[in-house]
Amino acid sequence: MQNTPLEIYDAIKETYLKYLDSAFWLRDAEVMAERRDLLSEDGVLSTPPIMEVILPYKNSQTVKEVCQSVGLGDDIAESLSQAIFNEPSDFSLRKHQALALEACFKYGSPNGHNPIVTSGTGSGKTESFMLPLFARLFNESKKWGAPQPLHQWWHERSGDWRPSRSSGEGKLAAVRAIILYPTNALVEDQVTRLRKIIAKANGNTQNPQFFFGRYTGATLGDQKVPKKNTDDAVKEAANEIRDVISEFAELQRLNAEEDVLYQLQNPLNGEMLTRWDMVAAPPDILVTNFSMLNVMLMRDV
Repeated sequence: MQNTPLEIYDAIKETYLKYLDSAFWLRDAEVMAERRDLLSEDGVLSTPPIMEVILPYKNSQTVKEVCQSVGLGDDIAESLSQAIFNEPSDFSLRKHQALALEACFKYGSPNGHNPIVTSGTGSGKTESFMLPLFARLFNESKKWGAPQPLHQWWHERSGDWRPSRSSGEGKLAAVRAIILYPTNALVEDQVTRLRKIIAKANGNTQNPQFFFGRYTGATLGDQKVPKKNTDDAVKEAANEIRDVISEFAELQRLNAEEDVLYQLQNPLNGEMLTRWDMVAAPPDILVTNFSMLNVMLMRDV
C-alpha cells in the first residue's frame, strides 16, 4: 500500500528532526523537547504541503480506433500504443490526446491540423504530441529498408571519422520533427520520456531504426565535422561516450529499474550525443531550445 502525500511529508519531517536530535544531542531532555517543539512549528524547519486537486480526465477512443479513422493500419496502432503507453492498441486515450492525433492527420479540416493542447497538469499533454509524431514515423518507416548497424566511431583510435548513423538505411537522414523547449531544464525532464519511447520503438536493439539528438549548448563537439579520429576533440568526446556506455552497462548488470536506466544517455539505442553526428546525418527527432535553434539557423553549416 502506498503512502499518501501527507504521510510522506510527515515521515520526511520526522527524519530531519531525528537527525537534529542525534547530531546535536543535549544532556537536558526538557531542552531537547522544547527545541523539537520549536522546530516542528510551521515555517521553521518545513512548510505545510500545498495540495492541488486534479480532476479525472475521461477516456474516449482507443489508439486503434483513432488510427483507423485517419487511415493508419492496425500494425501502426499496435506499435504506437506499445511504444508510448506500453499497452496494446485497445488502450483508451483521453479525449484531447485522441483529438490531437486525429487533427494532425486531417489536412484541410475547418478546425486546422496544428492543434494546441492546453489541458491541466498530469493530463497527458506530452503524449498528445508524441502520438502524432511517432504515428508519422512508424508510417513513413514502412518504406524504409532494414536498420543498419551503428558505426561506433568512439571505439576507433585511428582513421577517418564518419558518423554513427549508417548511410545505407534506404532512407534520407533528415530532421522529421523538432521538439522545442524554452529552457534546458524542461528538455532534461522530457528527454527521459523520449528515450523510453525511442527504446521501445527501436525494439531495444543496437541497430536502431529511429534516431534522436539533443542539440543544446551542452552537447559534445561543435558544428564543424572532424576529419580524423585522432583529432583531440574526437578523442575527448570518445572517452566521454565510452564512459556513458560503460555506466549504462553496469546499471543493466545490477538490474537497475527501467526508469533509472532511461535517465542515462545511450548512443547504442539511437541517441546522438555529438553535434558532429547530427550535422553529418541528422536525427529523425531534434530536441533543442529557442536560443540554440536561432543560432543553428544563422550558421552556414
